[in-house]
Amino acid sequence: MTTGTKLILLGMAVVVVLGVVLQSMIAGYLEKQMGSQSQLLSPDEAAKLALKKAVKDQKKFEAKNATSPAK
Repeated sequence: MTTGTKLILLGMAVVVVLGVVLQSMIAGYLEKQMGSQSQLLSPDEAAKLALKKAVKDQKKFEAKNATSPAK
């Protein structure tokens, strides 16, 4: 292997290691912020939770606009 190839492979290895470290740091931070939840949600669970929250927020918005006078 040439020196250039070795440097490219070394650079890629460094990027992979940094990516793994960053991912674990972010996962640890998110887990700490979630509080009582010991596990992150799956994509399906997160989508269901987001949908519930959006519907709830929409109902609040509609109720607020129904009680305020029209301009």
